[in-house]
Amino acid sequence: LRTHDRTRISKLFLLSFGGAAVILVLLYRVASPLTLVFMFCIAALLMTGATPVYASGALNLVPCSAGSFVGVQNTIANISGVLAPVITGYLAARYSWAAAFSATAAVCWIGVLSYLLMGKAGPAKTETVFS
Repeated sequence: LRTHDRTRISKLFLLSFGGAAVILVLLYRVASPLTLVFMFCIAALLMTGATPVYASGALNLVPCSAGSFVGVQNTIANISGVLAPVITGYLAARYSWAAAFSATAAVCWIGVLSYLLMGKAGPAKTETVFS
């Protein structure tokens, strides 16, 4: 039976998220609309590479309350879905699109670095509800 380090595997998934952040920083230097769309598509594809990490994170963090944790996680995601276009529009209008893309890349890197420094994925500890 072969065992794997779940924390290391989870952290490897975040490399794609960091790659998307790099692409976002480079977007404002692209002159061709076709290249810009292509780079957006690659960045979006790379961002989805981290989905297994944050989709299963609730099971690693709070296995007995994973449903409640996912509810809070989705609430924060929905609030972000409302605030992100407002903040992006403000940054683009006030400064430039480069500022908007750089802010998005910064958020990506903050997430990656925080998980690299503090994230752990170990075997789920479950509590027995019924004795």
